[in-house]
Amino acid sequence: MKFKNVALAGSVLPRDFSWRELMSGNDPQVERLRNDCANTDWPVGFLCSGLRGLRRKDIGTGGYEGSLEDDEKMLQYWFHSSSKPKHLVKEKPAFSLLSRLAPWLFRILVVILFVVLAFALWNQNVNAAIAAAAILTAIYITLKVL
Repeated sequence: MKFKNVALAGSVLPRDFSWRELMSGNDPQVERLRNDCANTDWPVGFLCSGLRGLRRKDIGTGGYEGSLEDDEKMLQYWFHSSSKPKHLVKEKPAFSLLSRLAPWLFRILVVILFVVLAFALWNQNVNAAIAAAAILTAIYITLKVL
């Protein structure tokens, strides 16, 4: 498939997605790309960042932080609360910090759940063990399905 114009809004693609490969050569698959990003996009900025911390390298924060590749064929816009496009990133420091911490927060959550599961099994607390195992199973299934 070939595309003259591709527009992304809140993309969950990794920042290092190889757009140049798709846009190069005499007969490129993509001619031009527009990437619209938001500065407080919770699903992309937090959730996708956290999932990358759990080794999901096929998703990322391209719709929050933008693509690492940038040239005349690729335009990137950052939208703010006023919904007016800007060429310059105006970060919200607290959300930006949360996005950078998300991979570690997700890892810590999984470790805590394993500790809760082990502690519940040690103390023969069946309800807590079932709850922790169910949450860990849901996380595992979600990671496999995504």
